[in-house]
Amino acid sequence: MFADAAKALVALRAAKPAFLPPSPIPREGRLDDRLFKYGYQNYSELFSARQQLHLGLLAEAIECLEGDVREAFSIAFSDHLTTNNLLCGYAGDWRRLSPLFSIRAFRHIARPVEINPWLRKNGRGTFPNAVRAIQRASKALLAPQEPTRAGAVRPVHDQASGSWDMRRADAQNIAHLADASIGLVLTDPPYFDYISYSELGHFFVPWMARFGLIDKSCLASFPADQLAAISKSPDAAERFTAGMTRAFKEIRRVCKEDARIVFTYQNLDGRGWEALAKAMAESGVIPIKTFPLLGDCGTRLHRRERSISWDAIVVCKAGAANSWIAPPDLVGQATTTLSRTWSKKVLAAGLDFSESDATNISFAEAIVIAAGTASKQGATAQVRPRRAAQ
Repeated sequence: MFADAAKALVALRAAKPAFLPPSPIPREGRLDDRLFKYGYQNYSELFSARQQLHLGLLAEAIECLEGDVREAFSIAFSDHLTTNNLLCGYAGDWRRLSPLFSIRAFRHIARPVEINPWLRKNGRGTFPNAVRAIQRASKALLAPQEPTRAGAVRPVHDQASGSWDMRRADAQNIAHLADASIGLVLTDPPYFDYISYSELGHFFVPWMARFGLIDKSCLASFPADQLAAISKSPDAAERFTAGMTRAFKEIRRVCKEDARIVFTYQNLDGRGWEALAKAMAESGVIPIKTFPLLGDCGTRLHRRERSISWDAIVVCKAGAANSWIAPPDLVGQATTTLSRTWSKKVLAAGLDFSESDATNISFAEAIVIAAGTASKQGATAQVRPRRAAQ
C-alpha cells in the first residue's frame, strides 16, 4: 500500500508540478539548526510519500471551495499538518501519537508514527477532528461563555457587537489606533532567546501561502520584524531591548491615562527581564503588581530540568517616560518575599511550584519594587536587587 502511494505521488507530481508547494527551509537568521543537522533541506521532506499524497489531494479539494468555508478548511488543514509528518512519535505513557511541537522544537523521531488521517472518531489530529475543532471555535465565537467563580459557566454578552478589529500586524507600529483610545492592553512579549517561534511557525508557511492566507514572499525568510533574539550575544540583547522599546512606546501612545497594560512573561536569564524592564521604563509603562499564573501543564513532554510552569503576570499603568529606572544586573532569587509567599500558597493547594517558578516571579518582583520606589520618592531612583549568595 505504501509503495502504491509512492508510485501515485510520482505520477501526480510529473503531471502536476505544483501538486506540492515549494518549501525551502530558510537558513539565514536561525537560532535552531537541527533540521539541517537531521539532513532536511525542504519542509516537504518532513512528510512520507503517503502523507504527501494525502496532503496534496486534500489541498486540491480545499482549493475547490470558496469564501469563509475555504478559509475554515485551510485552517483545519494547518492544524492537521502537525500530526501527519515524520516528526510524530508515540507517547507510550499516554498511548497516543505525540504531534510535532508537542515540545517547542523540531525533535528528531527515530520511529515515526503515521495515523489514518480520515478516522472520524478516535485519532488525535485526523482531518475530521481538525475540522470539528474549527466548528467548536466558531460556535464559541457565536455564543461565547466564561467561567464563574462558583465553577459554572455563563454567557458573555458582547455590548459592542461588530466593533472588533482583528488583524496580523507588527506591535512596533500600530498607527491604525488613535492616541489615548485604549483602556486595556493584554500582550505576551517574546521569550528573549528561548523559543524561536518564527522558525517553528515557518513550517506552516508553504501550505498557507498556497491557500492564499499569507503572501508567497514569506516563503523565502522569517519575518523581518521579529523581536526574539537569535543568539546570546550583547548585540542580540540590545536589539531585543530596542524592539521592545518601540513596541511599548506604541502601546503607551494608544493608552488612556487610566489604562492598564498586562503582560505575561517567563525567563530565567536575567538579561531577558532586564531588557524588558529597560523598554518599559523608557516607554512610560510602569509595573504596579505581579502574580503567577499557571501557563504550562506538567506533562512529561513539556517538563524538563528548570522548567517554568507558572508565568509571571505583570500589571502596569500608563505613566511618564523615564519615571523609573530598570534595575541592572538582575539576579533571580527563589527566596524573596513574594516568591516565598506564592510558593507556600501554591504548594498548600496541592500544586507544584518549582524553584524556577519562584525565581521567575522574583524577577518580576524586582522591577515592580524598582518602579514603586521611584514613585514614592517622586523622582527616578535606581534599585539594585540583592544578589544571590555565592
